[in-house]
Amino acid sequence: MAYKVYHSQELQIKDKVARFERGYRAMNQLDHPHIVRVHKFTNSPLGFYMDFIAGPNLRQFAGTLREAPETVDLLLKIAETLQHAHGRNVIHRDVKPENIVLAFDGGTQTWVPYLTDFDLAWFSTATQVTKDAFGALFYAAPEQLAKPSSHAAHSPTTDIYSFGQLCFFAVAGSDPIPFGSADNRQGLEDMIANWAGEQAANAFLDLYDNCTRQDPRERPSSFRAVSDRLYQVYRLLRQVDQDQHISAGRFVTELLFAAAGLSEQRRVGHEAYRSVSGRTTITITGVDEVSGRLNVTIAFSQDYLSVERVTHHKARQALNARLGNALRSYAGSVYWRPGTRGVYEVYLDVKHVEPNLRGVDACHRVIARALDAIESA
Repeated sequence: MAYKVYHSQELQIKDKVARFERGYRAMNQLDHPHIVRVHKFTNSPLGFYMDFIAGPNLRQFAGTLREAPETVDLLLKIAETLQHAHGRNVIHRDVKPENIVLAFDGGTQTWVPYLTDFDLAWFSTATQVTKDAFGALFYAAPEQLAKPSSHAAHSPTTDIYSFGQLCFFAVAGSDPIPFGSADNRQGLEDMIANWAGEQAANAFLDLYDNCTRQDPRERPSSFRAVSDRLYQVYRLLRQVDQDQHISAGRFVTELLFAAAGLSEQRRVGHEAYRSVSGRTTITITGVDEVSGRLNVTIAFSQDYLSVERVTHHKARQALNARLGNALRSYAGSVYWRPGTRGVYEVYLDVKHVEPNLRGVDACHRVIARALDAIESA
């Protein structure tokens, strides 16, 4: 355990005290395994207990990520974590290397990121606008500096801007130039000149450009969109032929890898896995080839419902309504139907999927959007 204590000499600064307490509340309402978990809050001294992560933050990181795919995979985990926070209506507003703590997983031989320090977080129940002490100059979005009280300065796109600058740091190993997008892009181009494949490098550069637009309306609208594009970069870096025909069996294997990687903790047999939060089990129940295309059936099930203060029947209705809204853009290609087992179960039928890795990516995007809807309660 670790104990985070508020500086006693600043107890009379009410705005800072409020931010400290709001940071605790923000972390306390999130249950993602890559967000540092907090425990008891104390008033004397002012502070709270939290899980201790045995590792450096990203700025202090002295290890090496051996290959570009490892760096992109680390960034992808951070993006997915921020997507979870945004799904709970929590905006971090201080995404920077110091707030990403790394721990080495000996089982998978990978570095695992943990998001922490939500002191500047803004969430739907907040009642006071933060007017000062926002994110570090290198990573704060322009609207946080120019108009800190504005709606834009408290929107999801502020984190997307900061995440873009975090991408620069992860690849270049140095802070970006504030508002120097052209210089930063040139620096990135130099750093990724040795990446395996021009297509992957260009896709990463385009993502950086989009995330760090000065106008927040021109940035990606969600971390789901960011994660989709990062995963495509990861695929390209692995130099896999995405158009090559694959069997139905390999399709399931690749889909499980896309969703859960090689994690033994998340795998459940050969056709199922658990979500990162552990609350939902996703099972590939069938892949049938019809006229050169695949029809894929996916089941989602939960042992307990996360929608509080309502009956199970109303909770299931709420989840189904969110799911329907999330999949509306897939009308005609994705159909869903309720299941009957367990506390909550729903099936997705994805029609006419290409039998290649592009089809795997398409199914993975559908699963990710469905999970966002089901687990955002």
